[in-house]
Amino acid sequence: MWYNIYEGSPYLPSIIYKGDDNMSKEIWKDIKGYEGLYQVSNLGRIKSYDRYTNSALKNTNRILRKGKILKQSNDGKGYLQIILNKDGKRKGFKIHKLVAQIFLDKRNFKCMPYEDRETIDLDNLEVNHINEFEKYNNSVDNLEWCTRLYNCNYGTRNQRVNSWKNGNRKRKEEII
Repeated sequence: MWYNIYEGSPYLPSIIYKGDDNMSKEIWKDIKGYEGLYQVSNLGRIKSYDRYTNSALKNTNRILRKGKILKQSNDGKGYLQIILNKDGKRKGFKIHKLVAQIFLDKRNFKCMPYEDRETIDLDNLEVNHINEFEKYNNSVDNLEWCTRLYNCNYGTRNQRVNSWKNGNRKRKEEII
């Protein structure tokens, strides 16, 4: 069962799975370039390590900051994002891309039947949400590497766009 950790927020849908069966299978791995600072899980959660920081007051000792699960924000297009800090510099990341980079093998990508798999550059692959209406579900089970062409033609996107252009303003649930 899904529940919303941002109670009352219209912007962020449910993103954390509540249940001992799934949480016990959660696997944490270091984020590339942020080893020892942050980790990502196969369920799409990000956590920080315990760390020492300087106190805001001068001439005082360093303070131990406990690691925690970090809050994610919506990028305005339905995708969840996070900002990570390293050496005083902030950088934003899409959660689904972090999860895919750590847990999915790029060699098992999806492509259109007429695309030549041998000529496709693995650095140009995109991450596709298998359930296209759950962009906030960033678990490994809902993600796959694919080509841009496959991603653009995936699911009911084209049907919804054509329906909208033709003046048929159906909701996405009616098209499925």
